[in-house]
Parts: sequence; structure tokens; C-alpha cells
Amino acid sequence: MQENDPANERRRKSAIFRNLFMLDNLPTFPARGMTLSEIHTLLEDEGFELSMRTIQRDLKMLSAWANLGYEDDDLGYRRWFRDLKKRNVLDILPTSEAFMLVLSEQLLRRVLPLHQSDKLEAWLNQANVTLSSKHLYVNWMKKVRVVSDNYPIIYDEQHIDEQYRKIIYESVLNEKVISIGYQSNEVSDIKYYTLNPLGLIIREQSHYLVATKEESPEVPQLFLFHKIISVQKEYLGITKPKSFTLDEYYTKNPTGWFLEDTLTTVELKVKHYALDVVKHNKLSIDQQLEQIDETWWKVTFTCYPTYDLIGWILKFGQDVVCLSPTSLKQFVVKRLRATIENYE
Repeated sequence: MQENDPANERRRKSAIFRNLFMLDNLPTFPARGMTLSEIHTLLEDEGFELSMRTIQRDLKMLSAWANLGYEDDDLGYRRWFRDLKKRNVLDILPTSEAFMLVLSEQLLRRVLPLHQSDKLEAWLNQANVTLSSKHLYVNWMKKVRVVSDNYPIIYDEQHIDEQYRKIIYESVLNEKVISIGYQSNEVSDIKYYTLNPLGLIIREQSHYLVATKEESPEVPQLFLFHKIISVQKEYLGITKPKSFTLDEYYTKNPTGWFLEDTLTTVELKVKHYALDVVKHNKLSIDQQLEQIDETWWKVTFTCYPTYDLIGWILKFGQDVVCLSPTSLKQFVVKRLRATIENYE
């Protein structure tokens, strides 16, 4: 059909066709919705001539029967989307995937309190419903338990205000400036900073904001969430360092987790349970195992020596011996001697 065909033009001007086109192009939850202005531009580009007020009426009418929803974004703009929440989107999710979603809660709860996200919490609840409605899977969650390889720490979900957490996450995502009040310890004075958020580092229960201060935009620093006592949005775009990636920043050892910030070849002597662990897992992608005798094996791998590696070695006690490098071996011995002194 030609572009200037009268029938085609009438169809374009039809309210029904306009509404169908609008529905077909609106993002589906949980994707980021479209503002009224963005919808208006979309319709104009398609050849529809109508006012913003008409679009508002269309959206109000469609929301009553076409499962439309909206949320106000960080800047106060209302964003519209196809609201599949009302259709119970997880009703069409395969049971195996619903199970994985619920199972992930057991893993993520140790790292991130999911109640901060209403969307994800709703999906998890629906996943539970999906599982419980399937006869073969009714008792799945009673038969599976995810446990930590370390002593299970109970996460303190109240160590930071959830509203502050939300602002921090949004500022990182949207690259917007924030102002914070920060208290490094309980007896120190509160200091106030204007920050350019760059990223997040999550280490088990500890959450770090990576950001630069307004007065030093080329110097990334770490700010622990639980030491942030106030957060305020500034609605300004951040000033980025000339050269910055989160991976490169992490490898420069900003938190002191690394003993050395260079890749090092490590040699350990292992037996019994420690041997079983490295036979079925790897300490590094290049890990090599070599049998020494009937009891001991040598494991060789390349890594950045970290305090986590020290902890892993000490955890197995007499079943792991550090052979090299000398600096790592000396650090392990120092830790062992200091521990023994505490019991003398």
C-alpha cells in the first residue's frame, strides 16, 4: 500500500490503530518505561498528529483494560510500561526457572537484602506460588538448603537506611551527584562530602561505594555503606575521572585485601579434605596438581595473594602447607604464631 493511500491515512488517524501502536511500542515491565514526551515523539515520528493531552487521555483509558502501569523516576518524570505484574508474569515461567529464582534468594540474602527491591520481592513471592502450585515441586524448598562454606554470619539489614541505599544505587546507575554525611568511626566527627558515584564493590556483607570527592575528581575512594549517615540527591551529572574502570581500581588494592598487587605463582602442599576440595574445584584457572607421595599433593596456581587466601590456608590447619612464595609463607607463619600466643 502506498504511503499516501487515503485508506492508509485514515487508518493512521484511527484512535484504535493509534492505541494499538502505542501498546505495541511501550516497554514491558520491568524494563524502563517511556515518558509522556517520549511517547509523543514516537507517535509523531510514525505520522500521528495529536496533542500531549490526547495522549494522556489515551494512557488513562488504556490503563483501565490493557495492563498499563507507571512509575515516577528519579527526576520525577512518570514512565509508562506494559504492566505484566497484573498478569502474574511468573505464571508462564517454567517451574525449573521459578525454582532457580527462589533458590537464588538463599544465596543473595547473604549479600544483598532483597526487601529493598519491591519488584524483585514480588517476583520471588510469585515464584514461591508457582512452585507450590506444581505437585512435583511442592516440597522442593524443604529438600534443598544452601549453606556457607564459612561460619554463617547473620546480616544486619538495619545498618543503613533503605532510602539512603536506594538513592546510592540510583546515583550509581544514573551517574548523578550525591551529598553524604560520613562518620568513619563512632567517636569521630561527621564529615560532609559531595561525591561523584562511580560504582559499587560488594564483599559478602560489606557494601562499598566507589566515588570521587568534588574537590578531587581524579582520585577514587571507598565509602562503607554503614558509615554513611545521610544521603541527598543533587540532580547533577557526575564528573568522571579521565581513566577509570572498576576492575582496574579493584586490582590496585583500594581496601587492603591484597598482600601484593601483582600476579604471583603460589605453591601449596595439601592432603585429606583440602586435597578433596582442590580436586573438585580450582583456586585459579591455571591450577595444576602433582602427587608428591601417598599422602601429599602439590597444587600450583597463579593469583593475587590476598587475605582471603591466607584465611583459606589457615582454615584447613595441618592439611595445607604453604611452600612459596616466601613472603606468603612468612605471613602464614606470622599469623599462626600470633594465634598461638593468644592461647598461651
